[in-house]
Amino acid sequence: MDAFNIRSLSGLKLRTLKLAVVVIVLICTILLLRPFTETAQTAILCLKQSHPDLEPEAVPKAVPVLKNNTTVLANPQLVQMTVDWRKFAYVQYATVPDYLCNSVLIFASLNETDSKADRVLLYPQTWSADVSRSNSVETRLLAIARDEYRVILKPIKVQRKNSADSTWAEGYTKLLAWNQTEYERVLHLDSDANLMQSMDELFLLPPSPMAAARAYWLDAKDRVRSSQLMLIQPSEFEFNRVMKAIDTAGKNEYDMEVINTLYGDSCIVLPHRPYNLLSGEFKSKPSNHAKYLGSSEEVWDGEKIMNEAKYLHFSDWPVPKPWIRVQDSILAENQPKCWEKEGSSDKDCSDQKIWRNLYSDFARRRKDICGLGYQ
Repeated sequence: MDAFNIRSLSGLKLRTLKLAVVVIVLICTILLLRPFTETAQTAILCLKQSHPDLEPEAVPKAVPVLKNNTTVLANPQLVQMTVDWRKFAYVQYATVPDYLCNSVLIFASLNETDSKADRVLLYPQTWSADVSRSNSVETRLLAIARDEYRVILKPIKVQRKNSADSTWAEGYTKLLAWNQTEYERVLHLDSDANLMQSMDELFLLPPSPMAAARAYWLDAKDRVRSSQLMLIQPSEFEFNRVMKAIDTAGKNEYDMEVINTLYGDSCIVLPHRPYNLLSGEFKSKPSNHAKYLGSSEEVWDGEKIMNEAKYLHFSDWPVPKPWIRVQDSILAENQPKCWEKEGSSDKDCSDQKIWRNLYSDFARRRKDICGLGYQ
């Protein structure tokens, strides 16, 4: 065989080897990307099923998702798609002036986070929103909600059971959210809380009569759902079920017991992290946060938790709710401690600082937004 043929054969073998390497690399790439592609397609399928009216171009080709053991949540970037936000609403209720101010603070936060969904306030039909006819505190705050924060005001008959504890007697009123049938989905939030980020992405979850986070501070074996934040699919049928449950509720059964009886075993379970953080969580020892973190191995970082949290509920017994005046000594006795840093004699007071700021920021916003009488 002459030299020319030998060189040609060697060149052919080299090209064949290069092609084989390219094919192997492509196959490996496809195999590596396959799990992500399947996860993305699952999210897209859920989105199409829950929102068949979306235009085809509004559904992305690939969507990263956040997964937990019970729920697939669409990435918050999905809320930038073509969605008719008039179908969704955040709902608050208020039956006394203090809670009315709290609701206005929640609506102000929604305004600051540029939330797209409607905002609805349920209030006693005995109140007036007409500033030309009344100069009451209730009228002034209703007008602020309507005129400054685009809140839709809806007078209602307060739901109350005389046999109930006075603290919770009117809590049944929140269950009227099931009657807001002009919306496909409503997100009811308790007002004794801070809203730190928009939660518009929750409206895009697959259909379900209710979605709620687990009451993580209770025994996990009891599988109790929290009523502090409830994603609700209003309907006449479900509303009638809820009203019947209220009528037949026992003396010590309130809104939380009602929703657990009706939906505890069938609702979508939202991750309490980041959707339902208690202020009292910052009072626990650094090694005692496994219930919230979901793991005993993760190291507690209060600042990280605050940055990721979207909704924080004030719960610090014996410290009262933040709008109730309390002696500084009570706060000092019950505030988070400064913990010793591991391997150091220094103290870590970061949780205490975060907790104190929660109360001082609430007081400041209450004065700035609700105005005279709320300083």
